[in-house]
Amino acid sequence: MAQGQADVPDAIAWAYPAAKEKMPFPKLPETAEYRVKGSPLVFTGEQLNKAEDPIDWLPDEHKTMPSIVAHGDHARKIEPCGGCHAPNGQGFLEIPNIGGLPAGYIAEQLNEFAAGRRHSSVPARPPAAYMAGIAPKLTEAEIAEVASYFSSVTRKRPIVRVVESDKVPATRPHFEGWLELAAGGGTEPIGRRIVEVAEDFDRMWAGDPFVLTVAYAPPGSIARGKALTHEGAQPCASCHGANFKGMGKAPPLAGRDPHYLARALWDIKSGARSGPAVALMQAPAGRLDADQIVDVVAYLASLEP
Repeated sequence: MAQGQADVPDAIAWAYPAAKEKMPFPKLPETAEYRVKGSPLVFTGEQLNKAEDPIDWLPDEHKTMPSIVAHGDHARKIEPCGGCHAPNGQGFLEIPNIGGLPAGYIAEQLNEFAAGRRHSSVPARPPAAYMAGIAPKLTEAEIAEVASYFSSVTRKRPIVRVVESDKVPATRPHFEGWLELAAGGGTEPIGRRIVEVAEDFDRMWAGDPFVLTVAYAPPGSIARGKALTHEGAQPCASCHGANFKGMGKAPPLAGRDPHYLARALWDIKSGARSGPAVALMQAPAGRLDADQIVDVVAYLASLEP
């Protein structure tokens, strides 16, 4: 077992990055000015650091956010959904992109969290713990609003770029669940894992929707993953569509965050996610070992969303 990841084996611990001790959230340089392509808005780092609600750089790209998405509810200790998942639903490092997912799927997952059937294989990992705490506080009407809003967001751009390499930037885990660059810089062997970092950390924390996550994968993993997803008695495309862009309530997989996809597969395999919502996935996820998951999610993340 990897240190700090006592609930998962070493072979999959890369998908659950988190330091054991609390760390401060990143802060932007206070005097720096931030702009986003296509937006008339300008903010200093100080303004962004102090913002309580998510900054909506491109409001014309989506309909008006419901209050629970834009502001949350401080009285009930509910953070705004857009604060983590972004107003356009694309998320941030280690926060999944939920924009354009089927409304029924989003509502189902919120209800699974609320019912206690959706857990992480590392229960104390902050992102999963936040969702497990927030979901039971949402009303049925709020769940419907959240699901309707995020499902209406049109996916306009990629969020991840997959790069096959045997060397990756040296990183360290942050307590909140992402990898940041090691203070001393340098590189390290990739081994059998996927390493995700932001193209530009400051601009990502500023909410720039054009900043990609770079996912480093072992050489050959995309080709191996393609073979795995198209073979077997129950190929992934039979439920998720021929181009992996979703079919019915089955969510799209193409171009999604590979760490998130890996956790989803392992959490189903381990039984941390249970119940009728994942019943069809239990058999295919159960057949994958940690090494195969690396290849599958590298391939899926490499596809055009």
